Amino acid sequence: MNYRLICFLVLVCLIIANSVEGQPSSTDTRRIIIDLSEMSATERESYLDDLVAAGVQIVYYLEEINRVVIVPTGDSSTLSRVMSSANVMDMLEVDQTAYALDQWVNDPLYVEQWALAMVRAPLAWKQLPATVSPVYVAVIDSGVCLHHDDLQGRILAGWDYVDGDDNPQDMYDHGCGVAGIIAANQDDGFGLAGVAPNALILPYRVLDADGIGSYSDIANAILQAVSDGADIINLSLGGFRRSDFMEDAVNYAVSQGVIVVAAAGNTGQEGLLYPAAYDSVMAIGSVNSSGTRSLTSTYGTGLTAYAPGDQVLILSSNGNHRIDSGTSFASAFASGVLALSIGLDTTPQIGLDGIMRFNLSVMGCPGDVNLDGEISILDIDQMNLDKSTSYDPAFDMNNDQIIDISDVQHLFWYGCNP
Repeated sequence: MNYRLICFLVLVCLIIANSVEGQPSSTDTRRIIIDLSEMSATERESYLDDLVAAGVQIVYYLEEINRVVIVPTGDSSTLSRVMSSANVMDMLEVDQTAYALDQWVNDPLYVEQWALAMVRAPLAWKQLPATVSPVYVAVIDSGVCLHHDDLQGRILAGWDYVDGDDNPQDMYDHGCGVAGIIAANQDDGFGLAGVAPNALILPYRVLDADGIGSYSDIANAILQAVSDGADIINLSLGGFRRSDFMEDAVNYAVSQGVIVVAAAGNTGQEGLLYPAAYDSVMAIGSVNSSGTRSLTSTYGTGLTAYAPGDQVLILSSNGNHRIDSGTSFASAFASGVLALSIGLDTTPQIGLDGIMRFNLSVMGCPGDVNLDGEISILDIDQMNLDKSTSYDPAFDMNNDQIIDISDVQHLFWYGCNP
């Protein structure tokens, strides 16, 4: 059995497993288009009869251009025999989704936020229910800009472990940017747009005005975030020494169903900082607008994925906005993607280039970093991957760490050249 057929069978199984009864919608990306132009009229008629006999749902037969659009319902083994005998594996396309070309939001700085397109957040916004429940994201950092116009209504009560009060105001101008990436207000005619309009921020200040803090404060904040109901904990900070104490706090959070995300580090070298290096943490590296690893991003064994973090637009604690770089902001983008995925009850994905995205099961040809359709079929638990294995955009495609349907898609994607 060749790889194209293997890939098709896997796709069929996934589609049938997730299909629902009734007619497919006009935006149903589970549709498959088959090119019948190489067949004679008699062969086409016979092939269409075979599809119907196999239980396939025919959406359209476009006689003028010799295409049939199907949803591969029915028995997968019967369907596979039809596809194999017809030798049509080179004539398949997966249906795509088009969107109205209006501006997604009216935030004036949105046009400068290339990173939102890279993680495909705008596509997710279109499908986010109007009454979606909030996702609580703990930002354990230098505090947040409590009075920034772009965060009004998005910040919940928190704690300042540096000054010992309930006013976790950012005095280092770092956590403000992190919180804004995750949850800045959208479509308010001001500033920039955050990744996750369904996210609310639980702020905990553990870094002082010089950006320095203790492991004990961080661990304490992690435990408090769990108690306060956090769904995600973002740790855009790191240290060089391992601590069993802080690891226990992280592991406790994960045991309570909290997703812990941390910045890999900004050393530009191999070797993750802590807490990113802990097995239970999603460690995030940084890429630039071209989708290649940032020169300063830490990489290597234990890295989970990459996200935008090089020259990205963020909020500033002075009430304005600025450009900055670092895995701190990549971690924030990853946390935002995860918050969106929880809101949509959908799995975020890591592409073959290593970049974490929310891509709504978009399937297309390999190519442009913002529009490729290569996906790894991963759930949140699997996204931690094997922390004993290096993960890098330049990895060997046959690396055991990521060998799955996406490898086959990369080689034999429908309608694309190998």
